[in-house]
Amino acid sequence: MVNGVITGKTEGPHPYGKKKREILIKLSEYHNIDFNNSYGYGDSFADRFFLNIVGSPVAVNPYKKLKRYAVHKGWIIVYWF
Repeated sequence: MVNGVITGKTEGPHPYGKKKREILIKLSEYHNIDFNNSYGYGDSFADRFFLNIVGSPVAVNPYKKLKRYAVHKGWIIVYWF
């Protein structure tokens, strides 16, 4: 936001890979979120870190490497086109 106007730009670093998982863990502790009863959605192999901590991981339109990983883990795979 600049001068009260929403710019559409994100602030701070974009969470990626293990960093995304760390941020979610901190948020879950602060807000008392039970990841065992949570869904997570991801499309890239880097999302596996946070998808491994939720009770219901879902690979959405996954890239090839995540698709193989999701099949191995028995995760739900969906295609939204």
